Amino acid sequence: MKTDSLQKAYKDFDFIKPNSLEEISEILAKEKGRAQIAAGCTDIIPSLRKKLISPEKMVSIKGIPGLSYVEQDEDVVRIGATTTMTDLIESDLIRENFPALLKAAENVGSRHIQNSATVVGNLCNASPAADTAPPLLVYRAALKIMNQGKEREVELRNFFLGPRKTVLVPGDIVTEIILPFPNENSKSLFIKHGKRKALEISIVSVAVNLSFDENGKITEAHISCGSVGPTPILAEKTATKLVGLKVQGDEDLAFILEAISSEISPIDDVRSTGEYRRYVTCVLTKRAILACCGKGDY
Repeated sequence: MKTDSLQKAYKDFDFIKPNSLEEISEILAKEKGRAQIAAGCTDIIPSLRKKLISPEKMVSIKGIPGLSYVEQDEDVVRIGATTTMTDLIESDLIRENFPALLKAAENVGSRHIQNSATVVGNLCNASPAADTAPPLLVYRAALKIMNQGKEREVELRNFFLGPRKTVLVPGDIVTEIILPFPNENSKSLFIKHGKRKALEISIVSVAVNLSFDENGKITEAHISCGSVGPTPILAEKTATKLVGLKVQGDEDLAFILEAISSEISPIDDVRSTGEYRRYVTCVLTKRAILACCGKGDY
């Protein structure tokens, strides 16, 4: 749904179309939590219907030029605030360097949803099941945040506080995602498991990013899981156990169940049980590691 259609469908709030980020920031700061940014609106519409949010003002960011881009800037890639999932899917920079993020974007809803949903919006919604969060976490992403002319950077690992809760304060706008390029000899993968193969909120999702030396030993490891805690989880203790290993098969990963179980806290809900989520997280983590090590396919 476009922001114009949003205004017509929901008339319980004022709809504002600012001309600049500075103007948006001033409105957000003044309203102190009573205003909501609207971009692709793919998360906002369900939230309004379920009465999870009740803003007094809806502030459109879509009309501001120059915020949709995927660009290389020396040793990082920058992704703008209104960049959509389709923009990621069609980006050669993403396709050639960030395959786990590409796969996550391809798994976000239908093609229609991908055309509207923004990557920044997917993060700011702060759902534990956000598809792009695990790959962005294993790629060590950071966010550029503006507030009334001042800018700061926040590592994504420090961004989420809980379901629908982030470090953002009134006046904050996430203007950019900053992605450092992966190490040269690295492999990454994203796997999502749901009740259906498509158009499904994940029961569990896992992203893995591994770097190797010339002998095939793991020199750096990052693992992130979605839908198994109050926020997307960076499983650092489990990843640390991989460093120094030359994985030859499933037997080298016998520790994964105990290790990953200690870092997640899955719950029972309408989509699955916590016990099943714990089991699937272990299976998908092993599968992703083996695939990155060239010992399995996915």
